[in-house]
Amino acid sequence: IDFAKTVDAELLALLYAQGKIQADLYNEFLGYQAVKAPTKAAASEILVAGATMTEWWRKHRDELVFSIGQTVRQYHEAKVSKRKKTVKANFKQAYARSDTLLRTATARVSTQAHADVVSKNTGLVKAIVFMATLDSRTSQVCRGYDQSKWDLDYKPILGTTLPYKEPPLHPNCRSFLRIQFLDDVFKLDIEKKRWSEDGDVARDTTYDDWLKSKTDAEQDD
Repeated sequence: IDFAKTVDAELLALLYAQGKIQADLYNEFLGYQAVKAPTKAAASEILVAGATMTEWWRKHRDELVFSIGQTVRQYHEAKVSKRKKTVKANFKQAYARSDTLLRTATARVSTQAHADVVSKNTGLVKAIVFMATLDSRTSQVCRGYDQSKWDLDYKPILGTTLPYKEPPLHPNCRSFLRIQFLDDVFKLDIEKKRWSEDGDVARDTTYDDWLKSKTDAEQDD
């Protein structure tokens, strides 16, 4: 079995499923059936930082083979225990890289699925909104982009000055995009929330707003 190609195929299957899930969540948010789910995934492959998963796995495989070969040559006269310890470290690093790659690829699938939903429902969309995770682990770049908004041509609107960027912005990125609906689409007079590590906050809370609510010591962390 070609593991890399299997992962590529599973990510495409996940892409289609994600499109349906996101459409269902939007409809639940709106309180009625307005958002259409994509009938098929628009992409024929998932690219992470410009490369397919097959290409990434081959790169990781080659790096692992190189590092083990290097260890064997470098420690050929060392004790077996030392060689074993170094080889185990090589595999541990390879596992960590693979885990990061899968997490980042999954984030890429989520973003692509969202683009499919947007393209299917352009008549409902007021803005595409960047959402960072409100906790202390969030990167500086995602903090800066939180609540940035763009129109369907990816031009900054509604006070945003930053150019359009879509997650993942870096390895292990947890940010995502959401739709801000046109006022006549969003009919419910209900205050919507967004998650933070301290509990739910108002949906329009930015990362900076949330950070200002923390103590000086918490902000320094």
